Amino acid sequence: MHGFGSVDASPKRLLSITDWPARMLGIDLSYTQPGGFNLDWMRHVMECMPPAAYLSSEYFDR
Repeated sequence: MHGFGSVDASPKRLLSITDWPARMLGIDLSYTQPGGFNLDWMRHVMECMPPAAYLSSEYFDR
């Protein structure tokens, strides 16, 4: 979405305070399989959320 300013891409920026988001990504990837659940479907479901809920939640909370 437009209007949220620039993205801080500096290498000094802390990406995550905890390692649970990386663990969740590993879990998500472990149960994706051809013909079943896939990442495209998951992205579609996340993007169908109301804008206020989508923008106020963290990535893995969605």
